[in-house]
Amino acid sequence: MRAWYYGDLAVIELDTEAPPGAEPAPFLTHRDGNEVVAQWASGHALPTLRAMPRVSAHPWIALDVLGGTAAEGFSGGPLWDRARQAVVGIVVAAHESRAREERPVPAGQYAPPAAMYAIGLSSIESELPGLPPVAVPAAGRGRQQLLSALERLLPTRGEIMACEERLAWRLGRRSSGPAADIERLAGMAMGVRRGVPELLNIVYEQLAELRTGSPATDPDWERALGVARIVSPRERLSSGQRRNLNALLAECRTTDPNALVRAVLPYADEVARPCDLADATDILECYDPQPGQPMPPLLQGVIHISVQERASGAYLADDLDAWVRSTAPRLGVAPAAVAQFRADVSAHAGARGARPPRTAPPRVQVELLPVSTGHLFT
Repeated sequence: MRAWYYGDLAVIELDTEAPPGAEPAPFLTHRDGNEVVAQWASGHALPTLRAMPRVSAHPWIALDVLGGTAAEGFSGGPLWDRARQAVVGIVVAAHESRAREERPVPAGQYAPPAAMYAIGLSSIESELPGLPPVAVPAAGRGRQQLLSALERLLPTRGEIMACEERLAWRLGRRSSGPAADIERLAGMAMGVRRGVPELLNIVYEQLAELRTGSPATDPDWERALGVARIVSPRERLSSGQRRNLNALLAECRTTDPNALVRAVLPYADEVARPCDLADATDILECYDPQPGQPMPPLLQGVIHISVQERASGAYLADDLDAWVRSTAPRLGVAPAAVAQFRADVSAHAGARGARPPRTAPPRVQVELLPVSTGHLFT
């Protein structure tokens, strides 16, 4: 599949079982300041090259080449983050400078690093939304706590098997069938990008079907949400929820992404500068609410966008509100808290946008002084 603004992406679907031990490479979002290794895409024996992500210029990542020479054979190859043991991008282009080729830098003088560009994970997912979520390294911290929370929420074997089968179907994985248990259910969720939020969605639906009352009021559900933030601290939304939100944000024109992040996270230091609203909400998703604040920053940001879109007369406000109503209970936020926060934001926006009362302009006395003959007054 080819798109001029993303680069070349190829998807291979095997018609037989993969060789024993072969599995998809884990993917993670890149981090500025984490050195990566680009690998020759065709398996050539040429050495790999080292690079450092410089900036996210959505939909590409710009990198400085630290060691080695970028050549055509690197295009389509992976960027491997050794520290995190995962792929963080796919090489798409290299910056060629004719002046650099014609006038090589003399020995002993500083030469600025060559530039290379790669497709990031967010661009890959938005370009190929039909793919199942890519695999990520299995988390370790909080695993036992998640198992304990799931045992309380899914006390019967039938409930465990039903959730495992649903999760496998949604993630494009193979179900364990009768062998499904809590360990396999948690392991499948923790080994896939946004798998833990997807698991919580399925458990929420299971509780809503089998028990009376809202699952959001269940103490065990609140405990599971808290554990999920430990296991998967940067992910609150499932892939479907994230894609639905991004589709709406792509049409929003009123809200400034930088102003949104500053408004929701005034207490955060050194927050990355977002390039668009999808990037801004991705940043907000990584933060927990302040003590005493039931609304997570992610929902706060979406409500801010909705209020500003409604004030400008845009039609997307109703869809954004519907997304919040559907997502908030799954994040443990009561509808009353959402309504109160929206009212507060609307009142603040109205007060800020109100014009000051009109007053009479000040009176100014002007004296005209004569100058030499033939000239005007000054």
